[in-house]
Amino acid sequence: MKLLLVCLLILCGQNAYAVTYGATGTVATVQMDDPATIHTPFPNGTADDFFLLSGFSSAGSCGVGGPTNGVVLAVKKDTTGKRMFATALLAMSLGKTVTVYVDDTIRNANSYCYVVAASLNP
Repeated sequence: MKLLLVCLLILCGQNAYAVTYGATGTVATVQMDDPATIHTPFPNGTADDFFLLSGFSSAGSCGVGGPTNGVVLAVKKDTTGKRMFATALLAMSLGKTVTVYVDDTIRNANSYCYVVAASLNP
């Protein structure tokens, strides 16, 4: 009985923790997809808008791809996601850097992580 209790405590006592990754860089690529008519081979049929940062090559289990083979920074199709995508577009247009954060447990079906925070840098 004691062995069973110890085993249960060990199995139930382990927690998985999300890891937040951050990077600062210039926006290398932006892409918008129409979920109704996806014809692009990059990134393999995702219906999410996304962007890539130069130099951001790894973030835990976040998917990578594109011309920079970097972390694909997906943005959700909600108000917050639209604001983050607008920040990326503005940074690219102005030649400014942007700082982004992703959580490698918050991903779409293609394992591309959603941006959880973004900041336009001066």
